[in-house]
Amino acid sequence: MDERGLPEAFVVDTGGGAGRSRAAIRDVGLAPTRGLRVTNPEIWEQPDPAGSAHSLMNLVSRCRALELLMPSGVFFGRVTAARLWEMPLPQPLEQRRTVEVAVDPQTVRPLRPGLNSLRATLPVGHVVALDDLPVTSPARTWLDLATVLAPAFLLAAGDHLLRSGLASREDLASTVKWARGRRGVVSARALVDALSDRAESPRESQVRYWLRHPELPDPEVNFDVVVDRTWLARADLAYRDYRIAVEYDGIVHLDEQRRRSDARRRNLLQDNGWFVIVFTADDLRDPRRMRDLVRHAIDSRRPPERRPHR
Repeated sequence: MDERGLPEAFVVDTGGGAGRSRAAIRDVGLAPTRGLRVTNPEIWEQPDPAGSAHSLMNLVSRCRALELLMPSGVFFGRVTAARLWEMPLPQPLEQRRTVEVAVDPQTVRPLRPGLNSLRATLPVGHVVALDDLPVTSPARTWLDLATVLAPAFLLAAGDHLLRSGLASREDLASTVKWARGRRGVVSARALVDALSDRAESPRESQVRYWLRHPELPDPEVNFDVVVDRTWLARADLAYRDYRIAVEYDGIVHLDEQRRRSDARRRNLLQDNGWFVIVFTADDLRDPRRMRDLVRHAIDSRRPPERRPHR
């Protein structure tokens, strides 16, 4: 309620709304769509900073407002559901202001400005309550994201679900199995076994995706390097057999204290025979070069082949 005793959003009709006459609410707040009034225009008019708590709060407020107009059988889905579950997404999707809803084939699709309704079959278990909002489950949301996300981003979203405990690998696998023949299922199926609950950042997950290649062994995720029973460091990705550590430096590594800590840790690794490769956001634009660097490092550290004696 605001200082006037009005809710943040309420339905209006010819008689008024929120217990007030139409004349009393004529100049109150904003009317973003027919039949709806909001007392906090910011949630509709201001851009959402990507990935911020403020962005999530605005999205929840928009969803709660639009829910007042939605018939039963309509659920928040795909990108909107992913944001509500706080799954990592590319910045343009995190800032998307259109709210996406999933609509059962037997339900009339709601047509409203700022609302995108998608036809979807939603069995029991594919829809859950999140803070009293009807939302597609984490596993179903991940499957639906496969229709709009590139595989590297889909891997990062799946890693987040496993690490946060929102879904298990079995949850994702069973949802993918159910979705046989549907859009996006091929991409999702190819990634289920590659997901990791040890991944700590979306960009690390994207690096790992691009290093998945027939010419390279699979790296271990957030591998603890221990020498003579002494813990030295945790590598974002590691090729243990070759003592190669792959690190991703995001914006948080620009902090001076973090930069010094990174330098000490990497020097310690190198002093103990590890080769350290550091990637940044620029490297993600050239996945082939990343793979080449890792492959050359592995080749340089393979033991020489022994020729048989004649």
